[in-house]
Amino acid sequence: MIRRFGVPKSIFEPFQANKRNINLRRKVLKKSLYKAEGQIISPDFSQMVPYYMGFTAPLYALTIKTLGRDSSPRERVEFLLRFVQDIPYGIPPTHSNNKVISGVLPPPQIFIEKWADCDSKVLLISSILAHEPRYKILLVYLEKHLLMAFEGRPHRGDKFIIFEGRKFILADPTGPARLPLGNPGSDFNGNFKKVELLDVTAENRRIPHYVSKRIQVRKIEP
Repeated sequence: MIRRFGVPKSIFEPFQANKRNINLRRKVLKKSLYKAEGQIISPDFSQMVPYYMGFTAPLYALTIKTLGRDSSPRERVEFLLRFVQDIPYGIPPTHSNNKVISGVLPPPQIFIEKWADCDSKVLLISSILAHEPRYKILLVYLEKHLLMAFEGRPHRGDKFIIFEGRKFILADPTGPARLPLGNPGSDFNGNFKKVELLDVTAENRRIPHYVSKRIQVRKIEP
């Protein structure tokens, strides 16, 4: 589960752009939970979130058990924001164990390392909340930071953005400050590079996600 994430360094080497090589690269990227957008190769959160939902299922169940089934969607987001913000901050390397990981830790690796950065924490909380269809999650890319936003009705004072005619309330799970939903922190000045709506389908939620009884784990290594 942990070892699937990451692309071989060879994917960044020059190649002959024939049909066979292009198809092979696409398969390697998909298998590695990566994507290519033009010349940019990066982790594919819309692949990673469904893939790691099996691992985060107990965390989602614990959230519901702790807050109760009558808890509001906002209460659940606030609860998980505090949980993820309390994970110590650390910057992952771009490479680990002979793979390119682009400075992102998948959810199981976070609990091995016991720290994470903004990208990794956004991935973790997204893969927990993805178990519930009501949560529509937007990734908000700043120049050197990643925020997230949840579709909903903003409270007074909440900062939000409008995407495709819908309001998304901003949040920053990075920590260590326990910023509440609607307060994205000082890094957000109203501008962002791009936004991306996470694509988690009903089919993703129907597929049984299993957590291996025996997961081979390696610490992050340069």
